[in-house]
Amino acid sequence: MNKTFNLLFFIKKNKIRTNGSAPIYLRITIDGKVAEIPAKRYIDLKK
Repeated sequence: MNKTFNLLFFIKKNKIRTNGSAPIYLRITIDGKVAEIPAKRYIDLKK
């Protein structure tokens, strides 16, 4: 029985804050089931 597991960090550009930063999210996929979790970190989009 094979299991699949994947982690992906991505920036939610549709939730930009007034100071120009956007939240970083974590997408976890296990056997095709997806969960998105906020990392509670923000990044300046200019970087």
